[in-house]
Amino acid sequence: MGPKPPASPRRWFLYAVAGLFVILSLGIILAGLMLMRQGMVLRKGVVFGSSMEPHFVGPRWVWRCSNCETEHRFAKDTVRLDQPTKCPACQQMSMESPHAEDAESTGVDSLQIESGETIQYARLRAMRTLRKAKEDPGIDSQSGLKRGDVVVLQTGADSTKEIKRLVGLPNEHLAIQEGELFVNGQQYSKSLDDALRQSILVHSVGKTEPHPQQTVWEMSIDNRLACNAHDSHSIIVARDIGIALQIDPQEPRWNISVTMETASRNNASVQIQLSIKKSDHSISLDIKDQSRTLQLAQLEALGNWIIVYHVDGFLLVGDEHHEWLRQAIEPTEDTDRNRETARIHVEFGDASSPYERLLIFRDIEWRGVLDSSSQEWPSEPGIVVLGDNVSASSDSRDRWSERPGLDAVKGVVIEPRNPMESLLHQQSN
Repeated sequence: MGPKPPASPRRWFLYAVAGLFVILSLGIILAGLMLMRQGMVLRKGVVFGSSMEPHFVGPRWVWRCSNCETEHRFAKDTVRLDQPTKCPACQQMSMESPHAEDAESTGVDSLQIESGETIQYARLRAMRTLRKAKEDPGIDSQSGLKRGDVVVLQTGADSTKEIKRLVGLPNEHLAIQEGELFVNGQQYSKSLDDALRQSILVHSVGKTEPHPQQTVWEMSIDNRLACNAHDSHSIIVARDIGIALQIDPQEPRWNISVTMETASRNNASVQIQLSIKKSDHSISLDIKDQSRTLQLAQLEALGNWIIVYHVDGFLLVGDEHHEWLRQAIEPTEDTDRNRETARIHVEFGDASSPYERLLIFRDIEWRGVLDSSSQEWPSEPGIVVLGDNVSASSDSRDRWSERPGLDAVKGVVIEPRNPMESLLHQQSN
């Protein structure tokens, strides 16, 4: 038998084309995976401005009061070196106006600046992929963004990236009215988780600090921000206030009474009285005509924090993992009881305080341009962003003639999974 005839050139060509196709396909898949991985990698950045204080710390002046020797760290954008500064500790004017001719005598040259904190953020494409599977009605299907996100913004090719809080999505009508945010005519009501992430810490005390066994706490709360050396705000009552108690897990029983007095819109008074009791196997909540008992076995994991928050017209009660109760709070008719500042009163039913740490906080008091009590943004394609430190932020209130587009959002800042960490982060600042 003669030798086998060679394969036809056409068959070899088909093999070569098929092999080349496989190689190209693998190359495309590999390139796609590399691009996806690159998109998922977290970016880092340093906060260079004070508009998101106190949640994200920017550069700060380190200043020591010449009267009481207390050291303070003020948000850099709020310090005016041509004006005296009041010491928050002793309330004395401790820095005379440092004009050029007497700067040496006032010690301005000795002021130190600390750089802003480092943050991590994910590119918008990555966040859209990560959130795609979540059945959260608050997530925009087009962009993957959620109201309340802290976004990395770049509005021009040569402009510096900055961070702001996203409050308005495309084609929404936004409005600020007396400190509250309205979306398409409806007041925006945050979940307990979102509310805690946006809260501003006012006071913190633990058992190892002075007065650890104090069973009654009462204090006044307004919209001033402690890190602002010169706050341009008109001082107004903080309408939305809350308290968090880190409960000692070894305490089998405790009884806490919380009373809040503040104001709602239209100068009406808000008064809340709530009782929280823990027995061996349950927690009971009593407020006005509503009572609720939670069996500890019903909760996946009882957190160590008990949180009571009047925010956006609701009373929210829960821990760092669960929102136990949400009840609408109607203002009282007795406007004579209005106060210039909000007050919160906490009392324990036994002689020993069952808490490891007590935090008092408030919500952001949104203000319009030039510190006005109201402002509106008509429905347009772009977004609306605001800074948490209202008196030190240039944002959608006065910054752009047209809303920035979604393409201006370069990423979303990664925040702690536990909302209490966002609040506790302010303790060290």
